[in-house]
Amino acid sequence: MKKHLTTAAALAFAALFLGACDLLTAPEDQKKEMFTFSAAVDADGNGAVSWSPESTSFAKGTVITVTGTGTGDYALSSWKDASGAVVSTANPYSFTLNADTSLTASFVEGVRINADIEHASVTLNPPGPVYAPNTVVTATITPDSGYAFCGWTAGLAGTSLSASLTVGSADVSLSASIQP
Repeated sequence: MKKHLTTAAALAFAALFLGACDLLTAPEDQKKEMFTFSAAVDADGNGAVSWSPESTSFAKGTVITVTGTGTGDYALSSWKDASGAVVSTANPYSFTLNADTSLTASFVEGVRINADIEHASVTLNPPGPVYAPNTVVTATITPDSGYAFCGWTAGLAGTSLSASLTVGSADVSLSASIQP
């Protein structure tokens, strides 16, 4: 029984062995437009940056998430584009890549939120404990088993398990009334 090569197989053979690579490339309208991305820390160097997915070349329309992590008592204040204009104060910051893009992370001396409360755990969102001034932080308290949350007594007010505060210029210590 004789076997015959299909047209596609013959073209693949020709491309591989005769150097005719153009036979296998996608038509011009199917090629993906590619862009570069980079991120760095400003000249003060008080932090680090990372991004996901990890690469420097991306297809148009790729969503990139950048995260700035301050060192010591520093917190991310903003992301700036190549011209120096602030594009976001979110951390992490997600955006759709549609052009070559370079971002710079700027860090400022931050404000610390202390949320050590006996017989309870406190989750801060965004995670801290160091924040740039004017950051809105939501604290959610979870009493230990056998204990009840009766209300916030310092740093926040009310009896809701979750409460928000806007970070000012001074460190904040949260406290709460927790009863067995």
